[in-house]
Amino acid sequence: MLRKRNKDTVINYLSKLQDIDKIKLAAMDMWNPYKSAVNTVIPQIKSACPLAW
Repeated sequence: MLRKRNKDTVINYLSKLQDIDKIKLAAMDMWNPYKSAVNTVIPQIKSACPLAW
């Protein structure tokens, strides 16, 4: 869990992941700042799977 739910915080976290170029798919909340952060840092992701609760 991250302390804040904003795009900059998510980008900072994702930028520290190892082997980020190997990530093909992300399962996440489809809240716009999350989607935008993932697409910014991991542009090779073709689609994102929304979490269903």
